[in-house]
Amino acid sequence: MEKIAGQRLRMMRATADAARRFHYAPYSGKPGPIVLAAAELVSGTIGGGSNIEIVNLSLTKHAEEVAILSALTNDAQSPGRGRLSAVYVAGLQPCGSCRQFAAEFASDDAIWILEDISQQELRNTSLSKLSDDREPRVVPFADYLPSPFSSFDQAGA
Repeated sequence: MEKIAGQRLRMMRATADAARRFHYAPYSGKPGPIVLAAAELVSGTIGGGSNIEIVNLSLTKHAEEVAILSALTNDAQSPGRGRLSAVYVAGLQPCGSCRQFAAEFASDDAIWILEDISQQELRNTSLSKLSDDREPRVVPFADYLPSPFSSFDQAGA
């Protein structure tokens, strides 16, 4: 299993943790699940995100989507052309929709960085305070979504 360099992991955790203040989940029960994410582009730009629920749950934005959009909109080096190098997620595993959304922007060697953390621990612990010895799982995008939709799927549409 691939390891993430300490400084890179600390930046991803800090960025995801900073998005905690935007967490909004009033419709999925009390307390609603918390998910924090950070998306890193090949340019080095990192964006953070948390779940933002909407009363029509189909319009809810997942932390991974928010993080990716944040990175893309704040990328001064290659605006509009940013490619993901990694997506860090803490709280729950990425759903199929988030995997497909991320695949749209992923570089060929993009990875998922998955922090195995319970909801209780995530609520009570800053990600920035997690030990460097605590290693998240690292999964290549292709292993997590082996056959994403692509522009080739739209050719006959």
